[in-house]
Amino acid sequence: MTWRPDNTGELYQRADGSWWIRISKTKFKNRNGAAGNSIYDCEVQSSAWADLERYLFIYRPKLLRFPTDLVFLTRLECGTTSHQPWAELSAKIYELTAKYIPQCSGFRAHAFRHIVATSILKADGGTHKTAARVLNDRVETIEKHYDGLTSNDGAMEMGRLLGPQFSRM
Repeated sequence: MTWRPDNTGELYQRADGSWWIRISKTKFKNRNGAAGNSIYDCEVQSSAWADLERYLFIYRPKLLRFPTDLVFLTRLECGTTSHQPWAELSAKIYELTAKYIPQCSGFRAHAFRHIVATSILKADGGTHKTAARVLNDRVETIEKHYDGLTSNDGAMEMGRLLGPQFSRM
């Protein structure tokens, strides 16, 4: 992901101070599928704005050793003359989740898709369409791979939807 002070990068700030991520369809793994159906241009959660600004304006300049528009900088190896995309990001996520999440053996970056989709589906009013939009994917893919709901989740939702009718029985 790129960032440039003139807001031409994939991470950019709008005039109202909000932060957004805009990624070209061609950069997605599913560019010939669901990603090709819509533009990915999403607001970063406002709770992350202060941390994002602190990183971009205070810490990133201290880490920067060579000119680059990459948002996330990796540790430079001896003899390296440029910053490279963070190829080991998934491995670092695995290490940190194993270390900081109790009773977790760790998980990689792709697992966030499952966590996000399942959280949306389990939330009150969460829909497959919402999860598909957030993941830049098709509803059918969410229904097939990212549901994560149990039979009890279905029974609880049925009780919520039909509770008034059941109480009259």
